[in-house]
Amino acid sequence: MRVGISKENYIERMKEAANWAMDICMFLIAADRKDPRTNILLQAVNRVVNKSNPAMNKIIEEIKIIGAEADKEENIIKKNMCNEIAETLNSYKQMAYSSLLFGDGDEEAISLERTVNVLQIQNLVFPDAETAPENYTFQEIVGYACLLAITGYIMLFIMSDRKELSIFEMDEATVLRATAAGKNISNKIIRMARALQSPGIFISQSIDDIGDSKVLNNIGYKFAFRTSDDEEIEKTLRAYGIEPTEENKEILSSLENGMCLFQDLEGRTGVVAIDAVFEEYINAFKTGAEDKEENEEVS
Repeated sequence: MRVGISKENYIERMKEAANWAMDICMFLIAADRKDPRTNILLQAVNRVVNKSNPAMNKIIEEIKIIGAEADKEENIIKKNMCNEIAETLNSYKQMAYSSLLFGDGDEEAISLERTVNVLQIQNLVFPDAETAPENYTFQEIVGYACLLAITGYIMLFIMSDRKELSIFEMDEATVLRATAAGKNISNKIIRMARALQSPGIFISQSIDDIGDSKVLNNIGYKFAFRTSDDEEIEKTLRAYGIEPTEENKEILSSLENGMCLFQDLEGRTGVVAIDAVFEEYINAFKTGAEDKEENEEVS
C-alpha cells in the first residue's frame, strides 16, 4: 500500500486500476467482451490485484500459471488460449515505449499527491481518427494503449479528492477521440470532471474533436483562435450559438496572434486578447523548429 493512502482509498484505486488493466490488455489482444480469452484475462487480473505491488508484467505471469493449470486439467483449448495471450502481450513488451505499459511493480509510480504531474507522449504514434482499429499499425496500437493508461490516471486524479480543486489539461484531444471507445472515455471525463470539481482544459485543432452538442454543453468556457478553414469556422460559430454570417466568419478568420473568440458560462461572447504576462512564457511554448534553440536557452 502506498504511504499516505487510506486502506479504503487504496482498495478503490486498485479496483479502478484493474478495470483499466483489463481494457488495455483486451485492446492489445484485440478481444471483446464475448471473446472467451476475456475470462482468462479477468481471472489473471483479479489474482494480480490481490498480490503485493500489482503490475502489468505480473498479469502475463499469472496467465502462464493459468495455462499450466489448464494443462494439468487437460483443458487443451484453455491452455492454448493462455499461451496465445501471453505470447501476444510479451510481443508488445518488446516494442519501443512499451515500458510505459508494462512494469514489475517496483518502479516509481506517478503520485496523485503531487502538486503538478506532466505526462508527455511526444514520440508515441497514434492512429488517425479515420483509421479503423483493425488497421492500426503495431506502433499505433502501443500508442493508443498508452493513452488508455494515461486516461485511467486522469480518472483516478479527478476522483482522488473531491474537496480540493484539481485541474487537468489534455493537448491534442483528437487523439483520445480516434475510436468509439476513446469518445466514450472523453465524454465521461468531461461530464464527471465538472461534477467532481475537477475542471479540464481540452486543446485541439478542431471543434469536432471535443464532442457533440451534449458534450459541448458541459464546457463552460470556450476559446477559439484564428483559422482559415471555412468549414471549421462555421462549425465553431455554430458551437458558440452564433449565426455563421460572412461578417461573423470574418471576425474569426482575421484574429491576430494571441487573440481569440471567447464564450463564458453565461453564453457571453466576444474577442479577447490573451496576456502571457511574461515574455519568457511566450518563448518557452513556441513550437516551431526555428524556435528550438531559443526554447533551450529559456529552459
